[in-house]
Amino acid sequence: MPRHQGFSHLTAVRLFGLPEPQRLHADSRLHVTAIAPHRPPRLVGVRGYSLSIERAREPGTLTLLDGVRVISALDTWCQMASQFTVDELVVLGDGLVRRARPLATIEALEGAATRYAGSRGARALAQALPLIRAGTDSPKETELRLAIVRSGLPEPEVNGTIYDEHGLAIARGDMLYRRYKVLVEYDGAHHQRLEQQYFNDVDRRDRLAEAEWRTIQVNKSHSGRRLEATLLALRRALVARGWTPGAE
Repeated sequence: MPRHQGFSHLTAVRLFGLPEPQRLHADSRLHVTAIAPHRPPRLVGVRGYSLSIERAREPGTLTLLDGVRVISALDTWCQMASQFTVDELVVLGDGLVRRARPLATIEALEGAATRYAGSRGARALAQALPLIRAGTDSPKETELRLAIVRSGLPEPEVNGTIYDEHGLAIARGDMLYRRYKVLVEYDGAHHQRLEQQYFNDVDRRDRLAEAEWRTIQVNKSHSGRRLEATLLALRRALVARGWTPGAE
């Protein structure tokens, strides 16, 4: 690969270990961006793009990842705005500012979106940016948070620490309503697959119950009508704990 080229778009998403939509899993092409005035590569199995020299002059736009030249994670997020939906950009953005080993900050995302103003997908970036939250753990949690907010419920706190009456930490919650002591948990596959994780979850739920927290469990089976029923159960739990619809 010439020095003026770097892996980008969906290939960069994969190299950075960021979430991608399932609908794109079958795309096996290499995505490569050339810095202008060089032309995009035209090779079998490669989709080529071009990046203006002005934008490429931004520090870190073309960087090394384990010895491989790649467009930066921030620029990758901006590039995907031409191919991702707004929700998919939120999931990708949450992945960048995730709790463990984040690759960016909200402020950095804001700066990147500003640099890409006027580009294809800029409107989608502007719509996604206010919905991104730092400190998330998984794409499914992000999707669930978006569904909760769009159902008319207040936005939950992400990955907050829960304390007992003595001020001792008893759990970290995926999405919680601290004021109402209502917790929404997304159980990934590892919760069922790992025996020790299962035992830990049981003990944790006991501690939460003792502290009078109401827990709503969600997993990958919750979609369509089942997700609607869960959101209704969450609404009832919040109302029972003192939330007034329309008050927040």
